[in-house]
Amino acid sequence: MSKYGYLKTEHWIKFRKEVRKLRKVCEICGSAKKLNVHHRNYKNVGRENFGDVYLVCNYHHKKLHKIAKEKRISYDKSFNLLKENNDCPKVRPGRRPKKTKIGTKKERHQRHLDKIYNMKGIISQYRKEERAKINLLKAQRLQNWLK
Repeated sequence: MSKYGYLKTEHWIKFRKEVRKLRKVCEICGSAKKLNVHHRNYKNVGRENFGDVYLVCNYHHKKLHKIAKEKRISYDKSFNLLKENNDCPKVRPGRRPKKTKIGTKKERHQRHLDKIYNMKGIISQYRKEERAKINLLKAQRLQNWLK
């Protein structure tokens, strides 16, 4: 049976639920969202015990595979590297970091208008004047609204 076929068996599904119930959080960062059960190695496939697997979040699961592949090392060694150098984004689990807003609302709006007026190569030469008039009207409306 292939590795992927085994991951669909009833035995693995029950074992995975037990691991998640016992450990509850990522073993690297402590996140409780999007957890994956990952084999340390595939020697005991089909008769795993709790020491043969890690419980890691999706972010660290991907990193674990990436490090092991790039450095050509075992999953145990890549797990230890990740645990030592925990570079997990400091964000609430399951959330993306918010973009920081730089400057006041008027300054951000002015930067937006500057981008509109500095666009090159997007609008054909024939329509540039028409577009400039339309953008100018839009800019004036927005500036009046901001006052």
